[in-house]
Amino acid sequence: MDNLLFYDIEVTAFDSLVVFLNRNKEEVAHFWNNRDRKTTDDPSGFEDIPDLIRDKTLVGYNNYSYDDNILTVMMNSATSMPNFIKATNDKIISGERFSGRKSPLIRSLDTMQQIDVSHPSLKQIEGNMGISIVESSVDFNIGRPLTDAEREEMLYYCRHDVAATVDIFNLREKSYFETKESLLTMMPEDKRASASRWNTTTLSANILLGDTGLVAWEKHRVPAKYWRNVEEIPSAVWDMWEDITGSMEAVTGKGRSVKIKAYDCTFVFGLGGLHGAPDKPLVATNIKLADVGSMYPSLIKMLRALGDATDMYDSIRLERLAIKHSDPVRAGALKLVLNSVYGLFKSKYSALFNPMASATVCIYGQIALFKLCGMLHDAGYKIINANTDGVAFVDDPDLGGAYHYICKEWEKEFAGLLLEVDEFDKWIQKDVNNYIATHDGQIKVKGGEVNKYHKDKFFSNNNIRIVQKALVDNLVYGTPVYKTFMDNLDKPILWQYILKAGGTFQGVQDAAGVWQNNVNRVFAAKQEYPGTTKLYKIRKDGGQVNFPDSPERMFIWNGDLADIPDFKEMIDLDHYMDLVNKKLRGWPSVC
Repeated sequence: MDNLLFYDIEVTAFDSLVVFLNRNKEEVAHFWNNRDRKTTDDPSGFEDIPDLIRDKTLVGYNNYSYDDNILTVMMNSATSMPNFIKATNDKIISGERFSGRKSPLIRSLDTMQQIDVSHPSLKQIEGNMGISIVESSVDFNIGRPLTDAEREEMLYYCRHDVAATVDIFNLREKSYFETKESLLTMMPEDKRASASRWNTTTLSANILLGDTGLVAWEKHRVPAKYWRNVEEIPSAVWDMWEDITGSMEAVTGKGRSVKIKAYDCTFVFGLGGLHGAPDKPLVATNIKLADVGSMYPSLIKMLRALGDATDMYDSIRLERLAIKHSDPVRAGALKLVLNSVYGLFKSKYSALFNPMASATVCIYGQIALFKLCGMLHDAGYKIINANTDGVAFVDDPDLGGAYHYICKEWEKEFAGLLLEVDEFDKWIQKDVNNYIATHDGQIKVKGGEVNKYHKDKFFSNNNIRIVQKALVDNLVYGTPVYKTFMDNLDKPILWQYILKAGGTFQGVQDAAGVWQNNVNRVFAAKQEYPGTTKLYKIRKDGGQVNFPDSPERMFIWNGDLADIPDFKEMIDLDHYMDLVNKKLRGWPSVC
């Protein structure tokens, strides 16, 4: 992508600043307001911005909600007074929507768009990435003009945040923004400009429906041959599904589930996909994992859940298969359209809102997957995991590969669904949602206790990855936990906690009652190490609240991790050892 300008804005009562960097993190320009402006004829300080941004694409973080609107006010000579800018800032910060119309000069991308369901702040992401999260000491509610030193400080930290935005964009360019750009080319040309700020799910819905609406189903459409006609599924499950799909209020209400025992496993049925596993942790070898390829998209096609738009949906599916290797960007965009639909069925804000279709797809999928479990079990295979669209089982060589024939029979029964079978040498499972599988030296991990093993999670929770590394290496390789610790003492990012107080709290205080940043990076520190403390979230009524699962003795380091001093002398290995051992007790013993 060319002609990008990265930017950020800071506002106080008398001083407003906007900083622009290029993709190399070099400053292109920055602008301060004219404090002495008395009339609209006086220079505002922002007169050169329109020429700077013309024909450029601006990139910010949360700029669709904030910076684009403030920049609009700055560039309008009638509204660029300091008091008006501050009033607009305060309204947006308090949650009010911007009432004006965005400047037509502003064409922008928001790196926060669809970044994660947790909606992390920029400071959280900076912390996750291991860079400085030190905040400006300037009070943004200050009621006087800033001093020269305060202006320099604000400019420094604003540049830092813009540079972090460059990093975020670089990380998301291939995975999100190029995909979104490809989706835009699938929109009618006269609608692309207005659609450029839509997220990818909204784009997907509009690509499929165009100007036509989707008629929502009034009841479920599970094929009659299966409804209450699968004897292995007990009546309690059918009763629940019937209650859920009995009315629109019920199907959009709080989720319900029924738990049953079958095939030496405990299964949970509901509207969240089928989940089943043995009750105890296990270790197994010679595992096959039969996955239903594109299960929900295939069911959507089979059930014609998109009405007349189903034909377009299937043409997108076929095109994706044809160009999967020759045009990966467009193939990724098409895959996103296919995979977005099921979730949009459940979103009342989407043009695809059709909760009965969502329920039908999910119920039919659970019936099919449970039938596969039964067929494999009846043939003598041990089921160890069933999770939404796949079944893992032990491949007993005495059965002579009978699973091949079972899978083919199942595919005939549920015409339109196809199975892809992977194999694993070893499968280490805590529960249905947490397991480690290995094959030819490769490790597959699934679940919240192990999913940070391979890489950082910059956009969600990047806390104490060392615990997951030590746990997995111990279970897979037998590596002593202490050895993993010693081998990674040169990587502070693995040991960090990023702690943030949400909007329902006043802020963060240390053990001495001193206010700290709202977002802080801490480590578990030795008792004898100087400067340790403990951080608390402070409620609106002044009460202290612990950060969950955080250390009792914290060393705060909000600077760049590359500059942290005495890390090996400071870190309390016993704290992390206790965490790993506590986690290991929930996993099976591996010899």
